[in-house]
Parts: sequence; C-alpha cells; structure tokens
Amino acid sequence: MVEPLRVLFEKLVSELPTDCAILHVRRIYKDDGTLFELVPVNKECAPISVHVEDEVELVDFSFGQSGTWELPCEGRSKNGDSHTILLEIEQLIRAVVGGHCEIRRRLLSVFSEVYVEDYTYCIVDVLRFSFPPFTTTRYKPYV
Repeated sequence: MVEPLRVLFEKLVSELPTDCAILHVRRIYKDDGTLFELVPVNKECAPISVHVEDEVELVDFSFGQSGTWELPCEGRSKNGDSHTILLEIEQLIRAVVGGHCEIRRRLLSVFSEVYVEDYTYCIVDVLRFSFPPFTTTRYKPYV
C-alpha cells in the first residue's frame, strides 16, 4: 500500500501550483509504518496526513489538528480492499485540498467533517475539553 500511496500523493502534488504545499514521507518511529504529510504553505488550509501500517491493511487519514478515520473500518466501504481504500483516500485528499472540511470545537467534543460530493465523513472526539468561545474552523482551499 505504501507505493500506491506515494504515487497518489506525487500525482496530487503535481496538480497543485508550485510551492503551494510540501509533501513529507517518512518512516514512523520504531518502524511502525509510513507517514505521508501534505503541508500547505497557507496556514488557513488544512494539513493532511495518511499513516499506513506495514503488516495490516489499515490506513489512518486525518486533516487539520483533529479527527482520524481508520480506513476501511470508518469509511464508506467497511470491507474495502486496497484499491477501494486508495480511491477513498484520493477523494478525501481532494476534498480537503478543495477546502471542503471543517472542525467544530464544543465544550466536551470536537467534530471533524470532510464533505465528499453528497457524503459527509464525520468523526467525533468525545471528552476533549475546549474553552469558550467554541469555534468552527472552515479550512480554505489550497488553490
């Protein structure tokens, strides 16, 4: 899964204007997989990270400062194969790059949402205390 993800990220970065975002690819501490990070130059855009483990067909997708989806379990296709997971990751990345995502902080929870066409990916981190004022961060598109 690492090599197809590398190809996907390089393809997506090549579609962006030069110096719009930086791609970092590195092995995780204790050799627990590979981490792909797409860091936008504009701080109002959401950074994206994808972690793929070596031994398991699980991929963690996250954006901004919160919210992680473990795919395929928390995706559209609960029993998806590696091809389906890769397509879903591409849709999620394109949505975040397009600015179709937000994080809502409330008193005891944080809602992370990504809008892909007519589907909303939502993950809630419960018991994450936030101080007022409670905010909604709508990320800007990379371009």
